Amino acid sequence: MRFEKIAPYTYRIPRQGKMRVDAIFFASEEILKDLEGENYASLQQLMNVATLPGIVEPALAMPDIHWGYGFPIGGVAAFDPEEGGVVSPGGVGFDINCLPAGTRVLFHDRYTRPIEEVAREQEPLLTVWRLGEKAEAGKAFLLLSREAETLVRLRTEGGFILEATPDHPVYTPSGMRPIGTLKKGDQVAVHPFQGFPHEPPPSLTLLSEERAQALGLALGFPRAADVLKEKGLLPLQADHPHLPAILRLLGYALGDGTLYRSRGRGYLVLYGDEEGLLEAKEDLKRLGFQAGGPYVRVRNHSFRGRTFTYREASLKASSRALFLLLHALGLPEGPKAQTAFALPHWLFFIPAWLKANFLAGLFGAELSAPKWVSGHGYNLASPVLSQSKRKSLLGIGRTFMEDLARLMESLGLEVQSLREELDWEEPADPSHRFKLILRSTPENLSLLYERVGYAYAPQKAWLAQAAAFYLRLKKAHLEARETQAEEVLALRQAGLGPKRIAATLGLPRRFVERTLYEKRGGFRPWGFPTFPEFLQRAGPMLFDRVVAMETVPHGGRVYDLSMAHEGHNFVAEGFVVSNCGVRLLASHLTLEDLLPRQRELADTLYRLIPSGVGSERKDVRFSKKELKEILKEGAGWLIRRGFGYPEDLHFIESEGRLPWANPDKVSERAFERGAPQIGTLGSGNHFLEVQYVDQIYDEEAAEAFGLFPNQITVLIHTGSRGLGHQVCQDYVEKFLKAAPRYGIELVDKQLAAAPIKSPEGQDYLQAMAAAANFAFANRQLIAHFVREAFEAVGFPPREHGLRVLYDLAHNNAKFEEHGGRRVLVHRKGATRAFGPGNPEIPLEYRHVGQPVLVPGDMGRYSYVLAGTEKAMAVSFGSSCHGAGRKMSRHQAKRVARERNLIKELAERGILVRAATKATVDEEMPEAYKDVSVVVEAVQGAGIGKKVARLRPLIVVKG
Repeated sequence: MRFEKIAPYTYRIPRQGKMRVDAIFFASEEILKDLEGENYASLQQLMNVATLPGIVEPALAMPDIHWGYGFPIGGVAAFDPEEGGVVSPGGVGFDINCLPAGTRVLFHDRYTRPIEEVAREQEPLLTVWRLGEKAEAGKAFLLLSREAETLVRLRTEGGFILEATPDHPVYTPSGMRPIGTLKKGDQVAVHPFQGFPHEPPPSLTLLSEERAQALGLALGFPRAADVLKEKGLLPLQADHPHLPAILRLLGYALGDGTLYRSRGRGYLVLYGDEEGLLEAKEDLKRLGFQAGGPYVRVRNHSFRGRTFTYREASLKASSRALFLLLHALGLPEGPKAQTAFALPHWLFFIPAWLKANFLAGLFGAELSAPKWVSGHGYNLASPVLSQSKRKSLLGIGRTFMEDLARLMESLGLEVQSLREELDWEEPADPSHRFKLILRSTPENLSLLYERVGYAYAPQKAWLAQAAAFYLRLKKAHLEARETQAEEVLALRQAGLGPKRIAATLGLPRRFVERTLYEKRGGFRPWGFPTFPEFLQRAGPMLFDRVVAMETVPHGGRVYDLSMAHEGHNFVAEGFVVSNCGVRLLASHLTLEDLLPRQRELADTLYRLIPSGVGSERKDVRFSKKELKEILKEGAGWLIRRGFGYPEDLHFIESEGRLPWANPDKVSERAFERGAPQIGTLGSGNHFLEVQYVDQIYDEEAAEAFGLFPNQITVLIHTGSRGLGHQVCQDYVEKFLKAAPRYGIELVDKQLAAAPIKSPEGQDYLQAMAAAANFAFANRQLIAHFVREAFEAVGFPPREHGLRVLYDLAHNNAKFEEHGGRRVLVHRKGATRAFGPGNPEIPLEYRHVGQPVLVPGDMGRYSYVLAGTEKAMAVSFGSSCHGAGRKMSRHQAKRVARERNLIKELAERGILVRAATKATVDEEMPEAYKDVSVVVEAVQGAGIGKKVARLRPLIVVKG
């Protein structure tokens, strides 16, 4: 990494490569060592920021710089809208809710891969849900990653298990909810179809150019092979990305389709369900072929003396190249019952997941739908696959079905029998029907429905999902019964009679008597539904009951995906899954006043202020209509309803409201995530600290801010929670699509951007402002809860005098005047630090500069600084926002493993209240740079001046 020192604590990375401007960062010698230790990863991010269009010289990083998503944490950049400047969500703030490595993600092509391997695919196409309606295909365009120390493990009654970070959303009947907020008995959406694990296909040519050319000439289609080559389908190898779609189409057409030629053209016609044929049409489109339809007609039909009417849907594709492709792969021309053909031999040499795609297509056309045994609704019937063949071709037909049985058995499916029966009489050549019957054991049916399933047959596919889920629940029910039977026998050995055993265990007396006196056999329901009863209760999405939740250690990488789909979800392990700032309150109280009530106050704050993922106050809730008003009005909306004092607004950046906010630009999913989180701290590095002023550096500024030695203060660090995260994710997706249209070259997808003046850019700015207003309101509500806590332990309002000293954001983008022009300043983990005289500073502080709040760590101290004129000149009026991590959470957890940090801090007079020990370990003081080193660099570079130092007394963490 090449950089040069240009002033005290100031370094320049000269313009190079695709950088449009120089990059400048502020650091001490100690901070330089930290940057070297991370192999300058965050400085590389800063250089990437310098490549964005319309950036104003220079790209900047504050002394608390460390790696982040998109921009480095501590990154600052200004963009000129008149020069094509852009806005980038990665420059505002983006937390990642994640799944651990190894989590299996379901792809649209009916296989799974570990989430960390998704990026290996050129255009990952996953299974997503149009929530409440149906599963369909959706593109993943961004794989995100970070470290995590702990996970939540969720297990359902049906045996589905998911591990995720506590804030990762899972779909429930009430919408997406963080997994950490769920409890036993809650319902979660499940997707029982799993497919087979992905395996690399062998080096195998299925159709060579030479063979295609020869066959095309024989068919009278001399140009067909050239067209296939133009579409990228020749030569066709086993590892071709579109082979799964080709296999599904081939399988389905072998069952319910036909190839024919007419007047020099080739045609493929598929018959079936309208919705299923639309899915086949999408696969044809994926291959580069257009199809007409589905066409629907009502037909009158006579068969064996019976006349009936039925509705027929068909899909028709006219393409010589498609005809050649499917015919070369094994699809016969003309009526299949009258044609000799064999199962393609190469099917036996491809991986299980590819075989399953072929079979899913065939099963969609020809395998019977899941159903129950007549008169025995608890048992599922054997699936049957039928094929007709004329008597003259019975031998060939039997060989085809035997080969098909072998292909099924290669996947572990068990075939019960192959039967042959006369279908209908034809004097010249009677038709016979072959029936391949699969075993109906629960294990065999589960394998069939969860791993292979049905393609292009939505109703069958839904029944298969329901049947697979039903079998899981039935198995759990039987296992529970076996456990209960063992408990019955144990109580009998203890001398209890049947009546008392039944009462003790809450079981039917008949079950107890059968267990004791009869040989139990067969399935007895006792409250368990039959399959038809189960289907009547089921909707398009299936919901399973949570039976166990636990926190498990992890200490490694976790991953998330961004989806280019309006549902913002994907299927993982069978589950449907998917702005910040600080406020300082100053009081009338002193250290001497507070110490006698320190423990009581710590407990009360922890009780009254929700912290951790999904925590909320049951007595303070807002409707969606009210939430929209909060997103528009910010902190003022709450103050007008009694949650604070009118004068609070005067000391909040922008008076607690960005006026260009538009809640209509915020997605429904963001509303879902934000609704329960207002008035909550959250988790990770978010916190609340009760502190005292232990040192004054600048008497004039301290007096202006109302600070004095031993004064009690309260520092609140939290932001827009899940709502802000979702806004960022929504617009990253939109910007990745928009960037190429505007000619924006991205050296890093995490820097997804759109021109400020574009419709997309304007929409994001309005949505981001709404998220910022949510953050202002969130801190306002927490400040109200803080005042409640002080009053609850005996400090009335007149005595505690808690007032807002200042509230400012450190993840946002705002229009400001710098260097004589209006620019959009992105601050990612950096804070505004306007110098004396700026009209945006409250009048009471204007002569000394804006208050800058710099949290440290929970074991040392935090600082109050004042903005400077030099900051306005060299850093777009920006400064640091904290100490900056120097240990990953994983490293911190490992270092803290043998220590009791809560006890250590208590011995130093600091009381910690946290949801888990893991949270405290991750946030141990040594995990952060010493904030005094960061502040030294800030003051040395002249972009802020020290006013006061604050030491912690009480720490509340999520």
